[in-house]
Amino acid sequence: MTRKILEEALKAHLRGELLEAKNLYQQAISHGSIDPAAYANLGFILKEEGFLEDAIHLTLKALNLAPDNPLFLANAAGICLEMQDISSAINFSKKAIEIQPDHAIALANLGRALKEAGNPEEALAMTKKSLEIYPNNPTTLITAASIYKELGLMDKALEASKKAFKLNPLESKALTLTGKVYQATGNIEGSKYFFGEALNLNKNETEALHSLSISATPEEATELLDLAHKIDLSKLKDSDKTYLLYAASNCLHRLNEFEAASRHLREAHKIKLSYAPSEAASYLDDMHFFIGKKHNIAIMQSNEILFKKIFIVGMPRCGSTLLESILSMNPSIKDLGESRAMGQIVKDLIEQPSANPKNSPTIEATYENLVSSTECMPEYTVDKQLYNFRFSGLIAEAMPAAKIIHCRRHPLDNILSMLRANLAIGNNYTSSIKDCAVVLIEQEKTMNAYKKAWPNQIHTFNYDQFVSEPKKTLLPLLEWLGLEWQDHYLSPEKNQRPINTASVVQVRRPISAKSLGSWRNYENMLAPARDLIQKSDLFGDFKL
Repeated sequence: MTRKILEEALKAHLRGELLEAKNLYQQAISHGSIDPAAYANLGFILKEEGFLEDAIHLTLKALNLAPDNPLFLANAAGICLEMQDISSAINFSKKAIEIQPDHAIALANLGRALKEAGNPEEALAMTKKSLEIYPNNPTTLITAASIYKELGLMDKALEASKKAFKLNPLESKALTLTGKVYQATGNIEGSKYFFGEALNLNKNETEALHSLSISATPEEATELLDLAHKIDLSKLKDSDKTYLLYAASNCLHRLNEFEAASRHLREAHKIKLSYAPSEAASYLDDMHFFIGKKHNIAIMQSNEILFKKIFIVGMPRCGSTLLESILSMNPSIKDLGESRAMGQIVKDLIEQPSANPKNSPTIEATYENLVSSTECMPEYTVDKQLYNFRFSGLIAEAMPAAKIIHCRRHPLDNILSMLRANLAIGNNYTSSIKDCAVVLIEQEKTMNAYKKAWPNQIHTFNYDQFVSEPKKTLLPLLEWLGLEWQDHYLSPEKNQRPINTASVVQVRRPISAKSLGSWRNYENMLAPARDLIQKSDLFGDFKL
C-alpha cells in the first residue's frame, strides 16, 4: 500500500505537481512508510514552500534512515543555508562531498556557505567545481556572480549574472545581482533599472527593493513604500523580511518620518538577531586576546620592504570608505579593499607558532606575499580591513614603517549608521543597539592603548572634522603619509573604482557634512547606547 502511494508521489513530483506529491508523501508516511525518500522529498517540497523547520526535521529523519546518502546531505545543507545555520550547512556539504566528490549540489551549497562564512576565495573554488559539472545551473551562477563581486571581479560577476538570467528569465535574483554590480561600479541609474526589472518580475524581491531604497529620492521613497506595503511579510523567509523592513525604514527616513523609521528598524533587528545572533562577546574576546600580549608569536622585522603599507582601521560606517576612495586616487597607491591577509597571518601564527622563528618568513614578508599580484608593484598599498584594529600592535611592531589610520566619527552617528546599514553576516552585533555601543567602546579603549604604545605609527582621522573642513583635515594626514597634496582629493566621487561596502551610494556623492548629527533624529531609539557612551568617558571630543 505505502509502496504504491510512494510511487504515485514520485510520479507527481516529477511532473511538477508539488501539491499532489506533497499530499501523497504525507499519506505514505502516515501509513508507516520507512522509505527515506518519502521524508527527504517531502522535506524538499516544504523547503520550497518556506516551512524550514519542518523541512529540516523530515530531512534529518531521512538521514537517520540513510546517513550516507549524498543527496539527502546536500538537501540538508540547502535547508540550513535558508535558515542561516552556516556551520551546519558547511558540515552537511562536506560530508556529502566526502561520499561523492563530484556532487554538484553539495559543491554549490558549500560554495554558498563558505561565502556566508566570509571565505570568498574558498567559496569560489567550490562554486567553480560545481559549475564544471553542471555549467548551466542559474542558482550556482548567481552564487558565482556574488562571489566575483565581493572579490572585485566585476566583469566576471556581470557575465555570470547575465548568463543566469538568460538561462532562467524568471530568475529575479540574477537581475538584482546585476543591479548590485552596476551599483558597485558607480552606474547608479543602470542599477536602478535592473532593480526595477527584478521587482517587476517578482514583487517579493525584497533585496532589490532595499537596494533601491538606499538612493531613493523622496518621490521614489513614497513609491517604494507603497510597494513594500503590498508585500505579505508572513510569506517571506526571515532574511527577506529584514530586507523589506530595512527598505521601509530607509524610505521613511528619506521622508523625515523618523519615529516610524525607528519602529521598522527595531523589527528588522529583532528578526535578524533570530537567525544571526549578535556574538558581541566573541568580538570583545578577540580584542582582549591581542591587547598588550605577545602570545609567543615571533615578531621579526624585514630587512627589505617591497611597498609602503597603509592600514585603515576602525568600526564599520566610520568614514573609512570615503578616506580609502580619496587615497586610492593617487596613482602610486594600490587599493587592497578589505583584505583578509592580516587575519589569516594571525590565525596561522597562533595555531602553528614557529618552533624556530629565524628560519620562518617575517610577518611583513608573509603579508606582502599574500597581497601582492603579478601587476606592477605599487609604491603604497591601502588595506581597509577595519577589524585589523585588533592587530594594530602586531602591525606596528612587525612593520615599523607601516602607517595605521584610525577612523573615528561621532559615536552615536556611527552607531546609527551601523544600525541602519543591514551589514553582512560577520557584523552581527550591529543589529543590537547596546552591543553596537559596547563593541565601539571596547574598540576605542583598544586603539587608545595602541596609540599610547606606538604614537608615531597611528594617526587619528576624524570624519566629522574632515567633512566640515576637508582640506584642513586632510593635509596633516597626507604629510604624515609622505604624500603631496592633489586637488582632486576633494572630489572622491569621481573615483570610478568598484566599491563593495555599505557606503557604495554615499561615496559616489560629493563630500558633505549633511549626515552630521543625524543621531538626534533617533534619540529615543539610541538612548541605551547614549547612556553607555556617556558612562565610558571616552568620547569627550564629541558633543553627546
